[in-house]
Amino acid sequence: MSVNSSVKVVVLDKSKELFKMVSLYVESEFETNVLHHESPTSFDDLESKDLKEVLYVCDYTFILNFQSEFKSLGSGTYKRSFIVLEDNLLFGDEEKREIELILKEFKHNFCHRDLIKNQFVDMLEGMFGAALPRVDLNYSKMSMDYFLKSKNALVDTYVKIGAEKFVKIVNRGEDVPEEVLEHVTKKGVRFFYVKKVDFKECYRSIVDNLSEGSSTKRGVGGSLTEQFTSIENVHAALKSLGVSEEVLEIADETVEIAKKTIQEQANLPAFLKEFLKNENYISELSTLTSYLSISCLSELPWGNPKNFTKFALASIIQDAALNDEELAKICHLESEEFKNLSEGDKTKVVEHPSKAVEILDHLEGMDQDIKDIVMQHHERPQGKGFPWGLKDNELNPLSNLYIICHEYAHRIITGGLNLANMKKIDQDFREMFSSGNYAKPYKAFLEVFRSKR
Repeated sequence: MSVNSSVKVVVLDKSKELFKMVSLYVESEFETNVLHHESPTSFDDLESKDLKEVLYVCDYTFILNFQSEFKSLGSGTYKRSFIVLEDNLLFGDEEKREIELILKEFKHNFCHRDLIKNQFVDMLEGMFGAALPRVDLNYSKMSMDYFLKSKNALVDTYVKIGAEKFVKIVNRGEDVPEEVLEHVTKKGVRFFYVKKVDFKECYRSIVDNLSEGSSTKRGVGGSLTEQFTSIENVHAALKSLGVSEEVLEIADETVEIAKKTIQEQANLPAFLKEFLKNENYISELSTLTSYLSISCLSELPWGNPKNFTKFALASIIQDAALNDEELAKICHLESEEFKNLSEGDKTKVVEHPSKAVEILDHLEGMDQDIKDIVMQHHERPQGKGFPWGLKDNELNPLSNLYIICHEYAHRIITGGLNLANMKKIDQDFREMFSSGNYAKPYKAFLEVFRSKR
């Protein structure tokens, strides 16, 4: 019961993280297998039997690091084509010309490395058409490796018998019998199928497991599973602003992943554990900033589970170096509240982003984007923020969006959802964020709240 496709997809990467995401996307939509190899020349002739074309998916840095191997690839008995993953921040015209020169003999397309499923699937279909047959319209295909590690079926699960016949093998919530697993394995089955209507549930479970290893890390005993006490108020506020239930669900799940990731750190300082239990302005700001930024991120090409989690982690840590909510409410150094502080408290306010980054430096899995967002969350247009007074073109692009959402969250919590406050926010934001590197994030922000603005 092998997959009959004239196109094979091969992910080239030293680790398996890219393979996990590509195989999840491709195998759920197309009748083909996704393979993982660590070099472009390691694809075995036996694996290429009866193939017309092999599609390689890899990062542009991988191609640059293995130039000689890519240049030595011949045509062979099958065609080779490439989807090259690039990063808009680091990938410029010079890098593109270099990649195109290396791959000049082969068909190739470029795609942002933060894969968005629909766009990626559309690209594959545009490149191969009927040569890459789609899964039945009513079903999504699920790899056994992903779906049955616990041997428990999240939803009703089927196997495919023949071209169009599907047979249910286990009901939702039941354990998969050992004899069934043994039987289908002997038959060469690599995939199960679930109804399209159930795929979203499975997909979210899989993405949770792929997110920074949050479900497999073990550190501090116990986990932080309770929602912030203000979560109902956050939901009500966002609904009144026009955020959909679906986005709220995604934000809920992402924040939970982020909180677990933090809580399960083996070297989590005791004071930070207590900080995470705050039930005041600091926790409200954290939660609302997470939700707003994830909502807006969904409107941008960067919108993917990995970046959702980055924003949620940054929002949790942003004020970790402060234990005074009145100090945390100070977002502008020209405000009267800041001017009236003692010199010691002024120092605490100005330095708290860098102190929070020091905390991140001692935690596992906190990449540079998260550190940049935390360090820059109080920067503002025209260099009027702190601690460094950076302008829009000096910031991590993710920070541009996060800053808009942080400012909005602060103003909603401190000023309320009354008409006068909302009009003032609209006016100020048009002046502050409608140009330069803030323009696109601000447009996404307006898209999220268009129905209420």
